[in-house]
Amino acid sequence: MNVIYAPITFKADYEKITKLVDDIKGDKAVVTVSQFKSVLEKINVKVKGLVLGCDAGVLENFKGGTVIFIGDGLFHALNIKNSYPDKKVLTLNPYSMALSEITDNDIKRFKLREVLGREWVKNAKSVGIIISTKPGQNNTRKALEIKKELEKIGKNVYLFMFDNVDPDEFLNFKGLDLLINTACPRITMDDFEKFPVRIIDLTIVEKILI
Repeated sequence: MNVIYAPITFKADYEKITKLVDDIKGDKAVVTVSQFKSVLEKINVKVKGLVLGCDAGVLENFKGGTVIFIGDGLFHALNIKNSYPDKKVLTLNPYSMALSEITDNDIKRFKLREVLGREWVKNAKSVGIIISTKPGQNNTRKALEIKKELEKIGKNVYLFMFDNVDPDEFLNFKGLDLLINTACPRITMDDFEKFPVRIIDLTIVEKILI
């Protein structure tokens, strides 16, 4: 099957976004993801660019105090705050125009999930591992490694392969105690409340088992 990738265009309210950015005082950087890159062309700041996955290297030499992430979801903004804890990190949702700040408490909350995740792995009897077929997100080899290590300590392990991960699919599988996400880590951070089963990222399991 041939896969054709087509660019997705985003029609933004550039005027409103630009005003919101301009109203934020002080030296600031603006970052976004490729889906919203057209927004960057309209914003006049010295430091701006794209974040790719967990890589926010565009901010490496930024000396100012405020980073504005334009996008939906918390994954990228939390990663930026975790990487640059001395910066004020704001999220600007280009759909709702909501502006909010990522706080130290937000970071603590997600780090708490990591602590809890270790206990969830320890106590789980049946574990599902999510694998994505999408290029750049496929971690089949890592999933099989985790499966092998979990089975060594007596877990029942099941593999679930998706193109698009749908949390509702897991309503059809009773008896799962835990899901391990080897696809996009954003799923674990932004969408975990949508799943009927507890879900953690593969990095937590790697720290325990591999």
